[in-house]
Amino acid sequence: MAVTKAFGKYCIAGMTKEGKWIRPVPTPTIYPQDSDRFWCANQITFDGEMVQIGDIIKIAGYQPDRFRFPNHTEDFITNTIQKVKHLQINKLISFLTKNAESFQAFQNTISGQARRSLCIIEINSFNFTNGDNYGETRINILFNHQKYDLRNPYTANGDYKLKDIRWEKLISTNNIPTTQINKMFICLGLATPFNNIEYPMVIGIIPDYEVPNLVAN
Repeated sequence: MAVTKAFGKYCIAGMTKEGKWIRPVPTPTIYPQDSDRFWCANQITFDGEMVQIGDIIKIAGYQPDRFRFPNHTEDFITNTIQKVKHLQINKLISFLTKNAESFQAFQNTISGQARRSLCIIEINSFNFTNGDNYGETRINILFNHQKYDLRNPYTANGDYKLKDIRWEKLISTNNIPTTQINKMFICLGLATPFNNIEYPMVIGIIPDYEVPNLVAN
């Protein structure tokens, strides 16, 4: 449900079939660094294709006794990871419709006060702008919802940094699909603390059509 890039590696997150959040993280080193939370591309590549949103994966490991970042309670120390299959888009949308979370869950997550760091909600549409972040192109996202205010409380105009690697590539190369969207979901995740704030970011955008699996190098 989410694939992002950080420190030249990748972070993945998803749900069990029961709707429980899981963030697989590699087995920790003796002296953990921030980059140790992320996967090298070859570790999550199967049959020549890297893991993408909609893949069903099988993992083995354990939940840690203590969490390095207290709100990241979805972390799961993963010893082995295997791809089972890629879920058809209609089945993925059906699963997300069943497991989409409430506005209260959204608020609890982005506040950083609820011992959770992942959330998925249904939205109506989104807008984006290109900005600059210390010399690097930054894509910012604003969401629209018929009923709720989904603005980011930590930014001046309520936008979020986009980290979904597929949509980063599509937007930066001006290859946004023109397919009509009937249903769309966003996955939000908290970054690890910066100046004691866990900033919420967009880590997955999932419309009701298949999005190309583009890896941002």
